Amino acid sequence: TGSIGIIIHPGLWTSAFAKGAEGSLRYSLDQSTRELLFLPLPAELKYRGKPLIDMVVYRGGTGIAGVIVLVATSLFAFGLREMAVLSTVLVALWMVVTLSMRREFRASVRRLIRMRDVETEELIVRHLDAVTRAELRDALDGDDENAILYALSLLEGIEDEEIAARSEHLLGHSSDRVRARTLRALFAAGDPSRIAGPQRMLDDPSMEVKVEAINFVCHYGPLPASETIESFLQSKEPEARAAALACLAQQPDSQSAFQATALLAEMAQEREGAAAARERQLAAEAIGMIEGDAHVHEMLTPLLHDSDPGVRRAAVQAAARLKHPELVPHLLAQLCCNDRRPEVRDALAAYKSAIFGRLADTMLDPQVPLTVREGIPAIFYESAGQAAVDALLVALPKAPPAVRHSILKTLNRMRRNHEGLIFDPQKLHRMLLLELRGGYQSAADRLAVPEASLLARVLEESEADYLQRVSRVLGLMYPLRDVLAAYQGLTTRNRSMRSAGFELLENTLSRRHRRLVTPLADPDLSNRERAWRGASLFNDVMIESPDNVIERLIGKADQPWPAAVAAASAGRLATGFEKRVREPYHIHPLPRSGMGLIGLLTEDGNTMLTLIERADFLKDVEVFSDVRTEDLAKIAAIVREREYDSGQVLFAEGDEGSELFFIVSGQVEAARHGDTAFVADRGETVGTLALIDDQPREFTATTTRHTRTLVIQRDDFFELMRDHFDLVEGLLTHLTDVVRRLNARLGRQPDKAGV
Repeated sequence: TGSIGIIIHPGLWTSAFAKGAEGSLRYSLDQSTRELLFLPLPAELKYRGKPLIDMVVYRGGTGIAGVIVLVATSLFAFGLREMAVLSTVLVALWMVVTLSMRREFRASVRRLIRMRDVETEELIVRHLDAVTRAELRDALDGDDENAILYALSLLEGIEDEEIAARSEHLLGHSSDRVRARTLRALFAAGDPSRIAGPQRMLDDPSMEVKVEAINFVCHYGPLPASETIESFLQSKEPEARAAALACLAQQPDSQSAFQATALLAEMAQEREGAAAARERQLAAEAIGMIEGDAHVHEMLTPLLHDSDPGVRRAAVQAAARLKHPELVPHLLAQLCCNDRRPEVRDALAAYKSAIFGRLADTMLDPQVPLTVREGIPAIFYESAGQAAVDALLVALPKAPPAVRHSILKTLNRMRRNHEGLIFDPQKLHRMLLLELRGGYQSAADRLAVPEASLLARVLEESEADYLQRVSRVLGLMYPLRDVLAAYQGLTTRNRSMRSAGFELLENTLSRRHRRLVTPLADPDLSNRERAWRGASLFNDVMIESPDNVIERLIGKADQPWPAAVAAASAGRLATGFEKRVREPYHIHPLPRSGMGLIGLLTEDGNTMLTLIERADFLKDVEVFSDVRTEDLAKIAAIVREREYDSGQVLFAEGDEGSELFFIVSGQVEAARHGDTAFVADRGETVGTLALIDDQPREFTATTTRHTRTLVIQRDDFFELMRDHFDLVEGLLTHLTDVVRRLNARLGRQPDKAGV
């Protein structure tokens, strides 16, 4: 405006007016506008960028303006009117830039709502302009639950009738969190005329929603708050009573809060019966709503270990809300239970970086069961930030192989699904060397043991595990998709696919890594060639005698299954160290028995097969040919040994089938309608379909001589598969191979056969 005035009427008074206007606006409108510019930025970026703009860019701009004035007046002899024209042109250009920035600002607000990267305290209501409010209001009409929740939290303090009207429809949203947050926003708006919506939510199944609805009705309903809350406390419905107690317990430092907490503690006491279990579940849900009470975790701890699964689930969800540090060990202890693992991981993930140190320590603690330690890396994924990546990379070389596998899987997922994460190349290279040494050493150790032995198969699996971890490390250093595609090709049974996978791997790796990795991955190398190539690449890869190999494997406390098999190979199962190498398997008792695996291992060898002997036998059974030996040990733990004299009937045609028989010694004849269907000898099975369905037996099985069998009950087997997906994967691999062979035998391709 000042420049235009000077163009029209150049003079001293016009210049003085322009200077006065500029000075008055600089520390009001101009300063506020520049502060608003920083709102969509994360705090860390704001604190780094704002001083730069204020001290360097802003003052530098003043200096550049001085240079322009000097050049224009001294070289081009510009007068007052010409300088005003130049200033007007520059202002017009700046307005074009500002409009572009405005569009980007709106896009940034939308993006940050989705990412929830703006701290609520930074979006102070007086700084929000109409455009930003409109973007936040539009988020309320979207489908993204997290964006809706974040927009509601940001708009709670704004007295805006349109926002209240837009948010009220969210009371019918499918998400409990959205309904509860909407009630909280309506409560903050303080409009009693909107009580109809909260009154409808009093019957909501969610405890969180019910508590917020009671809070609204108590404050804005027609009756005094004390009478309203008393009516809920006297309700015959335990859900209403628990919600009312939670509402009272939220009142800070009041006698009512103390009494409500005491009543919830009484409600949480363990008693027999379904009704009592329901009350404990409601108590756990209500306790999860009490924030700020330093002793609330003491009520929740026994509920985390309750005998009822519904109560435990509610307690885990409550722990996720409270994020009390004293609850972390109790949550970690439940990671060994597969039926609770996903919700426990979610609860621990809610703590975010506050427990990274404790998680890392637990992950590396040899006293913690391996199943618990393997489940911890997935918790870091939920944070998926640089701090999580750094913590996992630090723990990686210190972890046992099974935990390293879980860590690398998590890091691969982070790289695939989250951009901008940095994976330290030096740490990854050291990790690559560690895994390569292990893989080549496993190949070298296989040279020292009989090829058909259980230990040889264990070492072969160990070598394959090392190769998989090598691939996962490479997936953090090279294009992940290419590396995983190469690994998938290398591990297929199709020879041409293996060659293609190896070629892809060679073309992906640098010359340095190609020299180190390809001997371990080359499908055309024999085990002996691979072992010698590994020994030439790494000085600490040793080709040793059988005694030295077994002695070294026995000493690997972080690999209990290879250690136990090595000990069995050396005939040392009865020595004092047996409990140390087997203890990690004594986690789950056998179905319907109090006997763990150690009990099986120490049974009298003259009358019963040991666990490892059973696993050694099962590895040669065709149906388990693709099941890992460690999973065979789990199967071996649920089998029962039975002996039959010649001529005894195992089961008759038409009987209900619920058992699978493995022939350890002897022979069994299967007959249908009096005619022999087949004869089963050592290593073969009878009654396989009984593990899959509950149909009547199709034939009669009779021993032809003294026969020794191992028997699996269907219920035990299904329970085992529910807890161990790796076992299911191995069985599916075998069944897929059987179907493919049948298709090939029938002269049909798998896709034409509908498989």
